[in-house]
Amino acid sequence: GIGRTTKGSIKAIAYASREDKAEQKAFATEISRNGLIGENARAIYHELMAVAHQNHRVAKPFYNVVLSPSAGHTLNWTLEDWEKLVDDFLSKKDLVGNQYIAYLHQDTDTSHLHLIVNRIDFNGENKVNQRFIGIQTSTVANELAKDRGWETVLEESKKKSDQQIQLYGNVLINGLKESLNLEDLSTNLKELGYGLNLQFDQNERLKGMKIFQFSEVLENEKRKQNRQKPKNYGVKFSELSRGHESFKKLEAVNLQVVLE
Repeated sequence: GIGRTTKGSIKAIAYASREDKAEQKAFATEISRNGLIGENARAIYHELMAVAHQNHRVAKPFYNVVLSPSAGHTLNWTLEDWEKLVDDFLSKKDLVGNQYIAYLHQDTDTSHLHLIVNRIDFNGENKVNQRFIGIQTSTVANELAKDRGWETVLEESKKKSDQQIQLYGNVLINGLKESLNLEDLSTNLKELGYGLNLQFDQNERLKGMKIFQFSEVLENEKRKQNRQKPKNYGVKFSELSRGHESFKKLEAVNLQVVLE
């Protein structure tokens, strides 16, 4: 989960509701709301600010949250499942009575929720401590994952990274079997659909290497064309040396020495 406090704007609400992308065939589904009746970003913003103005000590009255479970967990979810996720998050943060609106985005790789919550309740009390707000949000998101029997984001990320290290390491081993030098290695890996990024020092000694799939590069090109953030791809040799048994405690230059 990602969370931050903001001053709030009509533009931010229009992004969450996809009102700003109506002509680009991007859309959002409203999941639930509380204390709001407006039908567009401008109306919703003014309703939120009317309540926020009860507490002038809070400079950033909006709490913006993104909840993005992994695609495998939500593949067969109904809108009711997404609504329960919103309800559970707000309950854990003690924000059920505050103004909020939640939108579901399903026009990206991973379906995710955007919540816009008023930190100020109807009595003028600030209900969200701004200190370490990002960590607060991530903690609650991890609790929601555990409540549903899911791995946390950190656990999932580590598992995926470990699997990737084993896969790429095994591919590199196969490429090395048929190679007499680094040029051979690059050629052999290319036939397998993989590429190498090599870094040399001023003495032409190999100091760094990354192995990647060409399909990852193509995917990032598509993401750029669609104005989406590129993903990190490939595995560095330093990662292989820490996580793959065949390359434990080795450095990239060791490959160069063996091959040449």
